[in-house]
Amino acid sequence: MREDRHPKLQLAIDVFSLHEALEIIGRVYPFVDIIELGTPLILSEGLGAVEIAKKRFPDKEFLVDIKLMDGGYVISAAAFKRGADIVSVLARADNRTIALAVDAAREWNKRVMVDMINEDTLIGRAAELEMLGVSIFCVHTPYDRRGTEVNPLHEIEILRPHVSCLLAIAGGIRLEHTYEAVQAGADIIIVGGGIISASDQRGMAKEIRAAMRGE
Repeated sequence: MREDRHPKLQLAIDVFSLHEALEIIGRVYPFVDIIELGTPLILSEGLGAVEIAKKRFPDKEFLVDIKLMDGGYVISAAAFKRGADIVSVLARADNRTIALAVDAAREWNKRVMVDMINEDTLIGRAAELEMLGVSIFCVHTPYDRRGTEVNPLHEIEILRPHVSCLLAIAGGIRLEHTYEAVQAGADIIIVGGGIISASDQRGMAKEIRAAMRGE
């Protein structure tokens, strides 16, 4: 079921260096709710990066963006063991893979986010996955398709009436999109470059969080 309607800001950190990631977290720490250790960082530094980051910032939720397509239980469990609170699995993975990731999440009292990237049948697939126990769906504009006709806000509007779990939105989200995304039904706003590329990362995170809340 959905949590209260206080939207959360998730910072996607898609850098390759753990040192750089920790510096970014330190700057924006008070103004983000969920810290996403992105695929580039995990590929570069491994799951050990999760353990280090979680020990440094234990009161924050950490999402590990491993985009699982196989090994649902073993890889999810390994991430949870190292400090992850949420792992990502692709909607196009086999149902068995997703169910096993959910099993690991339940065992560790954690959560699974399913990334709906490039999923054509949003409503039907979401209904199947919600029955498997998925906690969060993420509508996600692929990095390589930004600036095209893909509109994650439209996808949120399509999904919101049909699912009861949390909805996250990702892919090129910036300050000017955040309040509109919340109004469309997003529970988690995922921002990466919109914060990381800012000259004042801390100030931008603060401004986005305020905008999400209509302040």
